[in-house]
Amino acid sequence: MRRVVVCVSVLVLILVAGCGASEAPATSGADGATAGPGSTAGPAGTTETTADVVAVSPFEVETVSATLVDSDRVTPATVEQPEQPSRTLVTTIIYPDAPGPFPLIVFSHGLTGLPARHTELSSTWASAGYIVAMPAFPLTNATVANANGNVADVANQPGDVSFVIDQLVAADDDVSSPLYGKVLTDRIGIAGHSLGGATTYAVAQNDCCRDDRVDAVIIMSGLRLVYPDGDRLDAMPPTMLLHGVADPVLKVSIADEIYPQLRSPRWYVRLLVAGHSEAYEDTQSPSDDAVTASTTDFWQAYLPPAAGPPDPAILERLASDAVVDQISTLQSDPG
Repeated sequence: MRRVVVCVSVLVLILVAGCGASEAPATSGADGATAGPGSTAGPAGTTETTADVVAVSPFEVETVSATLVDSDRVTPATVEQPEQPSRTLVTTIIYPDAPGPFPLIVFSHGLTGLPARHTELSSTWASAGYIVAMPAFPLTNATVANANGNVADVANQPGDVSFVIDQLVAADDDVSSPLYGKVLTDRIGIAGHSLGGATTYAVAQNDCCRDDRVDAVIIMSGLRLVYPDGDRLDAMPPTMLLHGVADPVLKVSIADEIYPQLRSPRWYVRLLVAGHSEAYEDTQSPSDDAVTASTTDFWQAYLPPAAGPPDPAILERLASDAVVDQISTLQSDPG
């Protein structure tokens, strides 16, 4: 924890300058109430089920909100509030409106980010046959007062990701959950943007908090922090890096240096005109098509419904979709 805090304190100024600042804060509903996956906390003492159907080919998708409470870990004290005895994760879940089962992806937002800013990308993944869970981290999401001052809580966010995985795996056996029978509990991917990339790196490869259930990883303009235990970049699952050459917050050199340290399969999409956030958020960007297509192809190659080697046709499509004239370039080692 101490090494994390020291590393974070050095980087906080550049992160505050640009992470996840593309829209005004929205109300999260994180009021401490608990609802199972597929429900959202309503007025005191009540639970409402919400579902919005979005027509996306090949699957229509549904969106639900679940307030997940981890009572085994605390939320540290901040300038704004005392220590809380648990960690509350308001989690947006987007999933195919079909019997399934489907692989699970957990997406981690950046500093002052929100799941609501990534609905287009996550809905595309869901329409391709994935359950996508996006927790709002309790101290670093955009609805939290002075979230920029809570960067050190990134040390607790890998545990949040594993807790969300636990809850959705359990939902597969819960007859009251809309995810009942839908979750491929042995096919799990993780993704993250910016500070959420640091969270994702930790879950994927660091001895402090590595989750061995993870089968594939996507890092989007991600930060890599020094955690107190050993890094295992050369032992990560199949990984895709994406990073904007014009990123003013986290320089593209971060990804340039990390890519050679990864073992294969590894893919690196350099976004030639992208900054820090817009290529991954709902705001329009010239990089949108390259990001959406290449990430979806990556999941289909390395997180398919059935374990096995990647489909050569999907790898060929991925190599094509990741390269767009004047928009993106690709380095890859498919393994």
